[in-house]
Amino acid sequence: ITKYPSPGILDPMTGVLHTVDEYNVPMVFGKPQSTCYRFESPTEMVLGKWVREVWYEGRKLGLQEFTVVAPQSD
Repeated sequence: ITKYPSPGILDPMTGVLHTVDEYNVPMVFGKPQSTCYRFESPTEMVLGKWVREVWYEGRKLGLQEFTVVAPQSD
């Protein structure tokens, strides 16, 4: 699960505002796994606290929070 900061991410194709997205990613227990998020357009670069969560069978196994900040000019 990815939780976006307010106001969320606006999908330019559909006009839908997303505050949360859920993904099903196949994983194998006991083997290292990773996921990532890549900013592909300026509309995705929402400033503020983002939260990534990993769930399995209704249980939260972990989360990571990070903050996207505005770039500083030199």
